[in-house]
Amino acid sequence: MTYAKSFRRYEDWRGNNYFLFDGKLLLGSDAKCLSISNSLLLLPAFFLFKDVAPYVSESKTHIYGIYLIGIFMLFVTFYNLWMTALTEPGILPRNEPHIRAELPSNANTVGPNSWKFCETCNIYRPPRSKHCTSCQNCVEVFDHHCPWTGNCVAKRNYKYFYCFIIFVTAFAVYAVALCTIVLIKNYFKHDGNVEFLIENPFALAVGIVSFICAWSLVSLCCYHIYLVYRGETTNENLRGLSPNNNPRFMGNCVDLCCNSVEPSLLPDQSEMVTADEYIDSFSDLISVHLENIRIERQKNNHNSDSRQTSTTASSSNTSYVSRVGQLQEPLLSHTEVSSNYGTN
Repeated sequence: MTYAKSFRRYEDWRGNNYFLFDGKLLLGSDAKCLSISNSLLLLPAFFLFKDVAPYVSESKTHIYGIYLIGIFMLFVTFYNLWMTALTEPGILPRNEPHIRAELPSNANTVGPNSWKFCETCNIYRPPRSKHCTSCQNCVEVFDHHCPWTGNCVAKRNYKYFYCFIIFVTAFAVYAVALCTIVLIKNYFKHDGNVEFLIENPFALAVGIVSFICAWSLVSLCCYHIYLVYRGETTNENLRGLSPNNNPRFMGNCVDLCCNSVEPSLLPDQSEMVTADEYIDSFSDLISVHLENIRIERQKNNHNSDSRQTSTTASSSNTSYVSRVGQLQEPLLSHTEVSSNYGTN
């Protein structure tokens, strides 16, 4: 059996994430579903630009404007989709299983609405955080796990997800509008005959698919606009945990879109770790663990000595009482005899 002399840090990862390019890119546990999201965007967009958009207007200037608006919205949609998928959402580093987790000095209380202990990650996670059962990570300011992006949506990538929802909704409404215009033109062209549906079947097919997507996306977009107004996450809203008692839409939008993404708390997963460094890190952890055991034993010994001292004191008192009782027994017997003699 041969042992590796070194390995990359991501190879020791405990969650369900996927890594690309030797740990330089981190994907969520549902990264495979990302291909479905891209297909649902690309295929309707291809037929929309190829078989629908050219027939919206007779003016080439209008057609160029329609293409420019559509391509811009599609580009921004794909950009935010992939940024949501590829941005580390805010994973909290976990502790080794044999190390005792310590509550941070800035933690006030431990409870349902404050700091919580996670047995899986062996850490105290801060308020507004949650353990994702899909990715098996504790994530800071957790919103929800989105299978369409294949990743958790949380503190570091929520701004990209918010922009993705807005632009994909706008693109779906844009596609429905173009298909409706083409179908109406064909309807009047054929004087209301059913043949207007056959003349451009792609307009009907893309219109139906876009309408179904737009129906759900509009409601989702409005819901997240409401969450931004409230300053809440999806997880907090569904559980009734409101961290903000003063809703402000514009202020929250500015904070969300203008603030830069905070640095990740995770170490560089593409970093090479030698076997000696890995063993040394465990040696340090074991030393700390043994020190904790020694402290626990000292406390236990101190408690046992205290109990033994109290037990010795109580046994001494018992011996003293029994000794006094033994000394009193002859006196009682002599008194009884004397009283009996006097009576006789």
